[in-house]
Formats: sequence, structure tokens, C-alpha cells
Amino acid sequence: MRKTFIMTVLALTVVLSSVAQEQKRIMTVVQKDGNQVTYLVKNIERVTFGERVKPTLNNQWALDDKVTDIESVVIGQKANSYTVSLYRTPNPMGTVPDITITLPESLIGKNIDLASADAEGVVIYKEDTKVKPIGMLVVKFDKFGKNITVALESELEGEVEFRAVYKGTFSRSYDASSIIKITPTGGETTTKHIASAFRIQPASVGDATQLAFSDVTASTPKDVQEGKYAIWISVSASKFNNSAVDMATDADSYTFRLIDYATGTVHDKVTTGTITTAIDFAGQQYTHVVATLYDGTQVDADYLGPYADVDNLEPMIPTPVMQNGYHYYNSDGEEVNTAIIDKVLYKDKSSYMILYLYPKGSTSKYDNSRVELQFNTSMLNAGKIDLAQLKDGDMFSLKYTAGGIQLTSPDAKYGGYSNVPNNGTFTISRDNNGNYSIYLDVTNRYDCKGTNVVNGGDNTRLVVSFKGQPTGTY
Repeated sequence: MRKTFIMTVLALTVVLSSVAQEQKRIMTVVQKDGNQVTYLVKNIERVTFGERVKPTLNNQWALDDKVTDIESVVIGQKANSYTVSLYRTPNPMGTVPDITITLPESLIGKNIDLASADAEGVVIYKEDTKVKPIGMLVVKFDKFGKNITVALESELEGEVEFRAVYKGTFSRSYDASSIIKITPTGGETTTKHIASAFRIQPASVGDATQLAFSDVTASTPKDVQEGKYAIWISVSASKFNNSAVDMATDADSYTFRLIDYATGTVHDKVTTGTITTAIDFAGQQYTHVVATLYDGTQVDADYLGPYADVDNLEPMIPTPVMQNGYHYYNSDGEEVNTAIIDKVLYKDKSSYMILYLYPKGSTSKYDNSRVELQFNTSMLNAGKIDLAQLKDGDMFSLKYTAGGIQLTSPDAKYGGYSNVPNNGTFTISRDNNGNYSIYLDVTNRYDCKGTNVVNGGDNTRLVVSFKGQPTGTY
């Protein structure tokens, strides 16, 4: 029995020794990062070595060998950064970009190591997923700012190659606030949302484009008067949607009006500012106005969206809310004389009237500081009259001797030697109680056929406002 037990133990020892000594052949691959991968040799049919050729990209992006065409590029710009969006579709409206790159303006044109501290402000999205690739990135514009180059050579986590190459044109997107901000000197800022916008398209090639927007929902330009503010600009054909207008140095390229409906005041003189107009990638009109008025008031307004096309924006201009008086401006637009009107004398003829408006304190009937205003009685209650459209028989005459202004309608009796105003508006009404309401705004610019003068005058300006009854006859 004992012999049998010993033989059994010996047999088991031999078997266990044989199992413990069995060997399996393996292959170990040590990667560059130090990680090791082990394979059973018996499972390996063959091992081959070769070269993988990366696809050459031409306005394309790729994940490893999967290549996608870049059909459009949209650039967005904020204060100190750019956002570059690459799309596989030529019409990106409403689609998610394939690749979005946001980077500081300071890195434009530089070779960026995405693993370095320099790339801290760089953010990259693949579709709608934020990624952190390792590699190099270059984004740069040509010297004219018309073309962009994007070169991305990188890897994503998992050793997936992530590359993009693009060189060509681009569209722009604009981040508009759609507000009007008015900041008086030393005062608090008033902010109003832009609720309506209007446009006058050029009547012919070379004409300016006119744009207006306001803080009230309006179906017509006249409805704008129900709001607080409106802005009305025109931009020359050479500058429109082409380059920014410097309002201080390029006065011939624009007009500007800020309309304050609380006071009925139109501000059209600025010291500095810019007007930017452009079309975004979706075909929408973008407008940005930044201006400093003569009194130091700051204006900042931008708008992106639809405009209602109209033929006339003049109904936006209100009759100013002014104290009875007149304001005289020099050729630089500076107010140099203002006076309260407290005496009005009149002559009432059969077909015309003459009003003599005297400044407060005047003691002489013939005071050269008076404003003499003659008009055909048909103008009474006729609404706003365009003085540039005066005709024979209107019997219009304006004299302000102290300011050297003398303008008349082209009546035949003057034999063609009338200084006919080529600008300005005149409104006069009279109620059943004999109360007059007068508003006149004209710049001393005129045409005279008799002397072949076109746009003569000195560019001074007179604004007259009066409500009340005459105090006596002349």
C-alpha cells in the first residue's frame, strides 16, 4: 500500500513539472511613448513594414484618411479675436461648421504650437465637439485682407490625425447688438433697441445708398416719430459695403443725422467717427455707426437684419420743439448767434405776406438782426415746403442781414437774378384764431441763372421757429 502511494506521488510530480515548464512564444512591441504591446507569436501570420502616405489636402480637411472638401469659410471678428468656420457646404446658413477655430488677433499670421502656452487662447471645435489637438496651426490673411490661409497639422486623442488645409476667399459674419447708444458729455448712457430699419436703394449707378433705423416698430418712415431716437445715414457708392468711412476726413462720402424726437432736434455735425457697411455670409446688410457730435455726445449703433425699401425718408424729420427764436450757424456748423423772438410785425397783401421777426431787446424797426420772411399766402397750411423746388410766383424771400443771407424764389420780376436756395424746408400754418406756427431751416447755398452761379453762398445756416400771434403791423 505504501509503495503504491509513493508511485502515485511521483507520477503527479512529473506531470506538474511538465506543465510548469511549458513555454509560449510572444512578441513584444515597445512604442515611442514607452508603452508595450504583447502579441502571441502563434497568432501572427506575418509581420510587414511599409510607409503610409498621407492624403494631400487641397481646400480640404481630414481625419486620418477620410478627406472632406471645404466649400466655404466664414470669418467672425470681435474686439480682440477671430473665429474661423470651415464648412463642407457652399451655403452654410443654418448648418454646423465642420471645424471652428477661435484665436486671439495677436496670433494671426504666426505658427502656433497647440501644446504650448502660446495657444492658451486657441479654441477648436470639430463639428459641435470641443477638441484639444496636438500639433501646429497657422491662420493668416493676405496683404489685401481678401483671402485667408488655414493650415492645421495635428493629432487628436487616440493618435487620430486631424488636418486641414485651405487657401482662398471667405465671407464674414457680424455680431450686431441691434441697439442705439447715446452718451451725452458727462451724462448717463441711454440704450434703445433697434426695432425697425428702412433703406433707399440707389436710383442709378454711382448714387449713394441711404439707411435709417429707429427704436420703435414702424411700418413707414413717418411712424418713426413715435420713438425716442432714429439715425439716418447715406454712404457713397465707392464706400458702401466696401470700406469704412472716416467721418472726420471723408465728408464727401456720407451724410449723418441723429434725430432726437424728445426735442425735435436733428444733429448732423460730427467731429470724429466711422461708418461701416457690409454684407454678411447670409446676404444681410450690416451697419455700424460710431460718432462724436460737436457737443461731445457719443453715438454708437449697429444693426444686422432686414430693411424695408422706401422712396423717401424725409417724413422721419419732425418739426423741432424749440423756443420762439432763431439760431445762426457759421460755415463750420458752429452756432454763433441765437436769439429769442418776442416781437413779430406783419404786412398782409392780397397774394402774399411779410413777417418781420425781431430778437428780444430790439429797439429799431429797421434792426438788421431781424429776420424778414415773405411768402405767397398759398403756402399757409400747405405742409412742409422744399425750398429747392421754389418756382415763379411763390414770392418767397428770406433776409437775415446780420448773417448775410438773402434768398428768393425764381420769380420773373427778378429777371433771373434771384439767389434761389437749393436746399432747406419751410413750414407755416395759421389757425382760425390767427396763431402762426413757423419753422424754417435753410443753409445759405443757392443757384443764380443771371450770374451763372451754381451752389453759391457761404454754407452758413439759419433755423427759425415761432408759435404765436403777430404783435402789430409793420
